[in-house]
Amino acid sequence: MEALAVLAGGAALLLGLCALLYSYSAAGPRCRNAVSLRGKTVLITGGNSGVGKATAVDLARRGARVILACRDKARGDSAVCDIRRESGNSEVILMILDLANLNSVRAFA
Repeated sequence: MEALAVLAGGAALLLGLCALLYSYSAAGPRCRNAVSLRGKTVLITGGNSGVGKATAVDLARRGARVILACRDKARGDSAVCDIRRESGNSEVILMILDLANLNSVRAFA
């Protein structure tokens, strides 16, 4: 019974190490660019989650005026609040845009 417990503990340790190594290798390098973007305006589609939101936070931290183009107003408003809080930049704006709808694209433009 003790041998089984030792084997299970070793397997758990090995699995944990594999997960740790995978997380370091899969995460990829972080952007270390610190160039100021004051006076610049950027437009990000899909900025309410995932890579778009992470990009918006980084650009806002560097001083850019960020316009989030999102389909869903509620999710967009939530993302704007999060990005403003994380970046300390109040120049984050939400504009509604559905790229599948040409009337929405015209209204956005």
